Amino acid sequence: MKNLIRAAAVAAVFIAVLLLLDFVLYPCTFIRSDIYKVRTEGAEDLILGGSHGKMNISPDEMKSVTGRTGHNLCVGGEYPVDSYYLLKLLIEKDKKPERVVYAISPEYFMNEKEEGNNYLLFYHEFPLSAAKLAYFAETIARCNFRTLLFPWYEYPIGYELRELPATVKRKLAGDYSAEGYATESQKYHSDGFIERYPTDPSTFSYAGLNAFSEEKVVPEQMEWMRKLIRLCRDEEIDFVCVMAPVPSPTLKHFSDGFMESNRFFAAFFEECGVDFLNFNDPEGTLYKAFTHRVDAYTDLDGHMNGDAARAFSKLLAGMLVS
Repeated sequence: MKNLIRAAAVAAVFIAVLLLLDFVLYPCTFIRSDIYKVRTEGAEDLILGGSHGKMNISPDEMKSVTGRTGHNLCVGGEYPVDSYYLLKLLIEKDKKPERVVYAISPEYFMNEKEEGNNYLLFYHEFPLSAAKLAYFAETIARCNFRTLLFPWYEYPIGYELRELPATVKRKLAGDYSAEGYATESQKYHSDGFIERYPTDPSTFSYAGLNAFSEEKVVPEQMEWMRKLIRLCRDEEIDFVCVMAPVPSPTLKHFSDGFMESNRFFAAFFEECGVDFLNFNDPEGTLYKAFTHRVDAYTDLDGHMNGDAARAFSKLLAGMLVS
């Protein structure tokens, strides 16, 4: 009996130390603010997807056209499984949206969900819930044990120690505001939109960009997208998929990949009965609806500058109400 008590005491101390380290070392991220806002306030329009959605779609600008509340829950590293459980959480918390706008980035469907700090980015901010437990079983349970026990280990210790006072202050105060996330190149807004500042196009590079190939598509990613669409249908949530425009040099450089991507996703969403707004298909009606001029973007990947993103958001909103 004494051995059991000692073991329980050691386990309790170990857990307490882990929780304390998590509290002081794991930084406050804008995703923390995003998830708190949508699970407490809700949103009529929920934007999901990768970084193209985060930098290119402003819910506040959309609201100026539609009159509907919205929040942008996109981020670089958000895979369909993440989007699925974000929506599951909001449904569980009785904050489900009326519409989901999914900003699709084809490259995410050619990769497995990778380890790193983005692996925990959403899960870490989930409150205890059935959605979190299911999310754990589908993703976290399969990852490196350090990710689960020591979630701060993916962040540089120098950064964590530098941010420690601000991290502890925000957490103790229950501060989920949009303040403190601005950098020299971008600003985070309270609607979840990240505004990128204009960048000199002469500095742009194709480094890190890859052409889409149907042969490389990971079936699991497509299955999670189907699950997300089915979830919306079951919950009577409208679902729209958007492929935001990218610069014309990129479309030309990867022309074969974009042609393949256009065919593949058009067929997929038609099969699913989903509206697919593709701004990168030269043969489509939306290709000329928004500029592909390189100076409207901050890189060749397709992340827009703030002015272009605001204009695109209003254009998109007009299409959604028409």
